[in-house]
Amino acid sequence: LLVTVGFAFVQSPDTHVNREPVPVAHLLANPHVAMCGVVVLLASATITMFEPVFVLFLNGRLGFGPARIGTLFAAAALANTVFHPLAGRAADRFGARKLTAAGLLAIAGVLPLVSFAHSFPSAMALGVLQSLTFALVATPSLTLMSDVTTAAGLGSFGTAYGFYNAIWAIGLLCGPSAGAFV
Repeated sequence: LLVTVGFAFVQSPDTHVNREPVPVAHLLANPHVAMCGVVVLLASATITMFEPVFVLFLNGRLGFGPARIGTLFAAAALANTVFHPLAGRAADRFGARKLTAAGLLAIAGVLPLVSFAHSFPSAMALGVLQSLTFALVATPSLTLMSDVTTAAGLGSFGTAYGFYNAIWAIGLLCGPSAGAFV
C-alpha cells in the first residue's frame, strides 16, 4: 500500500517517445543479443545453483543452523545493496562487456574458494565476496543488453529488457535444481 501511494506522488515525464515495436524473433536473430541472453542465463543459473549447495555445506560440514545460515544470506543481501550500484558505476566507466566478462571470471575464481570456509567469520567473508562477484555480472549484463540492442539498431528496450528478465527468470528457476542434482 505504501508503494502504491508513493507512485501517486512520483512525477513522470509528460512526454513519451514512440518506438517501433520489435518482434522477439527479430531481437533473437541478432547474435550479440542472443549471446547476451546465454550469458544472462548461465549467470543467473550459477548464482542460484550455488545457494542450495552452500546451505547444505554450511549445515553439514560446519554445523550451522537456520539462524546462522540466514544471517550469512542477510549479510550477502546487504552487501549486494552496496555492490550493485558500484558495479553499475564501474560498467559506465569501463564498459559493460568488459565488466561482465571480468565478473564471470571472478565468479569462476571465487566460487570454489567458498568451500574453504571453516568458521562463521570465514563463511561470512567468503559469502560477501561471492556476492560481489555476482554483482559484477548481474548489473553490467543489463547494461550490456542495452548496448547490444542499441548497436543492433533495435529501437525497443522494452522487448530487450523483457527478454533479459525472462532469461534471467529461467536461470533462477533451473539453477537450484541443477545445483542440487550436481
